[in-house]
Amino acid sequence: MDTSVPRVSVALPVYRTREKYLRDCLDGLLAQTETNFEIVILDDCPEDTVAEKIIRGYMEKDSRIIYQRNSTNLGISETRNKLMDMCRAEYIAVQDHDDISLPNRLKKEADYLDAHPDTAAVGTWMKNIGGCPRVEKFPEDDSVILRECFYRSPMGHTTAMLRKSMLKKHGIRYEEQYFPCEDFGLFIKIAIHEKIHNIPETLVLYRHHGDNTSETHMRELLLETDRLRAYLALKRPDVAADAYAFGVKQWKITLFGIPVLKIRQYVSRTVVLLFGFLPIFRCQKSLKRGEKKYSKQFRI
Repeated sequence: MDTSVPRVSVALPVYRTREKYLRDCLDGLLAQTETNFEIVILDDCPEDTVAEKIIRGYMEKDSRIIYQRNSTNLGISETRNKLMDMCRAEYIAVQDHDDISLPNRLKKEADYLDAHPDTAAVGTWMKNIGGCPRVEKFPEDDSVILRECFYRSPMGHTTAMLRKSMLKKHGIRYEEQYFPCEDFGLFIKIAIHEKIHNIPETLVLYRHHGDNTSETHMRELLLETDRLRAYLALKRPDVAADAYAFGVKQWKITLFGIPVLKIRQYVSRTVVLLFGFLPIFRCQKSLKRGEKKYSKQFRI
C-alpha cells in the first residue's frame, strides 16, 4: 500500500466565497478526527485574489491543502470534474465552500466505504444553518434511495463521499446539461448502477442563504429534476412503477387504449406526463417560503 496516497481527498470548489464562510469551511475540515486526507481546492474565479490569500495562509500552516486557480471561468460542473481528476485518493468527499463538516464526518464515511466495498457513495444527514434550523434526513436503504429519486435528491450533495473507481468504471461525471442540479444527475447515474447509502447521523452543517443555487435558479432546477426523473424512469421502469405507486394520486387519459397523458398529483405539485413518462406541464406551489408560484408550460 502506498502510504503517500491519502485515504480521503476533499474536493472543494471555490467561487467568490465570503471570507467567514471559507474560514468556517476550512476550520471544520482541519478539525477532522480522520487525519489521512488532502483538501484539494480549485478556484473558478480567476480575478478573485481574496480567496487565494486566505487559502495560502492556511497552506502555510497545513501541508495537506492543495490549491489551484482556473485561468478562465469553467463553471461548476467542469470545475468539479477537474477537481475529481486532481484528487489522489480512492474516496472523494464533496465539500461546498460555504458548508461545515463536523469532526467525525470523514472518518465515519470512509469507515463505511471500507466495510461495504459494493457501495459507490455514502452521505449523511445535514442540519440547515442560516435559515430555518432543521435537520434534513435521507433514507438509508439502497432500494428506498432509488425510489426517493423520483421525489427528491436521495442524498445531501455536500455530505457525499464517492468511490472514485466506481465512477470511472461507469464513466460517471458531473454534466453541465443538468445545471443547476448536476449533483442530482450524478446521484441518479450512480444509483442506476451501484449502491448508495446514507448514515443516519448529522455530520454536515448546510449553510442556507439567499445566494444558494437552489434559490437563484429555482425554475431551471425544477425543469432539470423532472428531465432526470424521466431519464431514470426509462432506465429503471421497475423502480418507477414502484415509486409512483407510493403516495401519489394518478389519472390516465387514453386514446385507443394507449395512455396519451398521465396526471400525477403529489403533495405540493401536479405533473402532466406525455405517454406516461415525459413531463410537459407542472403546477408547483410554494417554490419559496411565503410565496405561491406556478411554472409555465414546458417541454424537455
